Amino acid sequence: MLRYIRLLMLVSLSGMVVETSAQVHLVVTSWPDEPESPEIYVAGSFNSWQPGDELFRMQRTADGFVLDIPVRGTHEFKFTRGGWDKVETDASGKDVGNRNLSGDGGTLECSIAGWADGFAKKPPVLNEAIIVHEMKAPFLATYKNIRICLPEGYADDTTHYPVIYMMDGQNLFDDATSYAGEWGVDEALQARMAAGRSGAIIVGVDHSGPLRMMEYTPWANETYGGGLGEAFSQWLMDSVVAYVDAHYRTIPDRTERYVAGSSLGGLISTYLVLAHGDVFGGGAAYSPSYWFSDQLFDYAAEHTPMAPMRFEIYGGGMEDDDDMVPFMMVVYDLMNQEKDPGVRLRFVVESVGQHNESWWRKQWPGTLGWLLDKQ
Repeated sequence: MLRYIRLLMLVSLSGMVVETSAQVHLVVTSWPDEPESPEIYVAGSFNSWQPGDELFRMQRTADGFVLDIPVRGTHEFKFTRGGWDKVETDASGKDVGNRNLSGDGGTLECSIAGWADGFAKKPPVLNEAIIVHEMKAPFLATYKNIRICLPEGYADDTTHYPVIYMMDGQNLFDDATSYAGEWGVDEALQARMAAGRSGAIIVGVDHSGPLRMMEYTPWANETYGGGLGEAFSQWLMDSVVAYVDAHYRTIPDRTERYVAGSSLGGLISTYLVLAHGDVFGGGAAYSPSYWFSDQLFDYAAEHTPMAPMRFEIYGGGMEDDDDMVPFMMVVYDLMNQEKDPGVRLRFVVESVGQHNESWWRKQWPGTLGWLLDKQ
């Protein structure tokens, strides 16, 4: 019972609309022969896509692997064996799309055709235009890649450029490294410059896989943990920004330095402009995970954005979380309180937008133009 109550709290988020939730009985009736006794987890929009979340580990029964999930609304999910390197695939080892879970209740039977680690992987064909640097990240005792996209003609001119630092670098430039499709950030930049508009250097900062939640959250969540967001922020400023300013022709001024991200990446981007506005002069938060900690709202109320600043908060009307847009509105209103006239905030809700890369890709060219053109 305690396990069920905790699950209900997670997927309802606010904990205030339990009566609208329905229980879905999820059953996996068949799965690959190897490994013989797998541990199967459910990762989806209801648990921030955590691939090894113990609260969403399925139980082995005579009927197969089962899990009762209380949900409201529609969610997407996948099965894993505890990590994204062990996510489900089709029978030939190819990636499969997200499954759908409805809050209508009832039983949902599923079959798993393959596991990603059960097939030999071909080396991905990478975007050769992206420069990759490996950097030490002592706060996580690991190494992280940064992916740098230079503007067209960079090698032939002497121009200094603004820089946009973006979270989840794996998902920005290349389908081969992305989780569920790329943002097309480099294509958007190329199209903009082909139309005669100004360029920028875009730096994608890779997340750290299973430690992503730790690094993108400034405060801990009672259920999920986390809370290394400030350590990540210091590393980003002291290591990544310092490296990029030293090795590329940047405009080393806060008003020409931005930060952007989606979901948890949107949360840490919001924190960065509030906590370190002396370094970052704006950016964007797409479908931000403001639900993760109530401390964000207190922090936003106590920290007035530093002027000048341009910051966009974007979300969809069909997000997986019903609280997404209301929480966005709260943060937007808090950032607007007693703000300096030089602080420009933009609040965008796409009525049919969803919580995925394809929708963020559609929005990005507009955000890029709004930031760089300073309209």
